Amino acid sequence: MLRKLSESDAARVRDLILGMAVPEQDRGYDFNPEWIKERGWCVVPIEDAGHFADEEIRHIVPALNAAGYPSCFAVGAPDLPAEFANVYELSVCEEDFEAFNAEFGILRGLLTDAGLSWAISCNEWFNLFAGPQSLIEQMLGVPIDDARRDFLAYAGVVEQGGTEGLMRVARQYS
Repeated sequence: MLRKLSESDAARVRDLILGMAVPEQDRGYDFNPEWIKERGWCVVPIEDAGHFADEEIRHIVPALNAAGYPSCFAVGAPDLPAEFANVYELSVCEEDFEAFNAEFGILRGLLTDAGLSWAISCNEWFNLFAGPQSLIEQMLGVPIDDARRDFLAYAGVVEQGGTEGLMRVARQYS
């Protein structure tokens, strides 16, 4: 089950992610490109399904478990009302990821482990999976090029005749 951290522990986790993730006014956490490049990570945008569909959880949990990550943090975006901008610790298991979905719904947040070995930024429109390429492919259950192509198609459909926010994200992480 999600365990809400004390304010002092939550502040430490927020400080931990400062270099990696930058809160963006309109989409929660975005990743610092220099930080990502220094670590040789890739970032892949994925269509959001409030935040994780059951099928996604069935890929994410075994991938993280196999890589040795038994727990992680869920950090609410700082632009959320105080009652939602909390920090939680959760086990890397299907039940806790489902509880994350129930607690965060479409709210903006970031999942990562204590070692900042991987991260997932969630917002209303998409999730950004970040980490080493092999881990991200295992978490997604598809090759990165396929996932990026799927997101580009999603962005094109959503933005027909409208804004170009999702297309900008698709290009940024291609």
